[in-house]
Amino acid sequence: MPEEINRVVTDRLSDYLFAPSADAVANLRAEGHRPEQIELVGNVMVDTLLANRSRAAEGDTLSRLDSIPVSMAWSRCTDQPTSMTLPSWPPCSSPLTK
Repeated sequence: MPEEINRVVTDRLSDYLFAPSADAVANLRAEGHRPEQIELVGNVMVDTLLANRSRAAEGDTLSRLDSIPVSMAWSRCTDQPTSMTLPSWPPCSSPLTK
């Protein structure tokens, strides 16, 4: 995939590699990067979620919109470039409601 090729090239050109998880560190090591190049920095998305979880739970946004929280991952979004273009976008169904 082009994204993976871009990542590998960028990693090879970089002096420092900032990894979001221990798995990412292990992957970089397996690719031959030196330990002193790699810094485990944490996952900003997870950190942000954890920092704001109670604030979100206290809010009334979901009830005002008559919605429920849903998380979906669609591998076809990145594996098939045509799924990212109109008229097939979005590749998943409309948001769920109560």
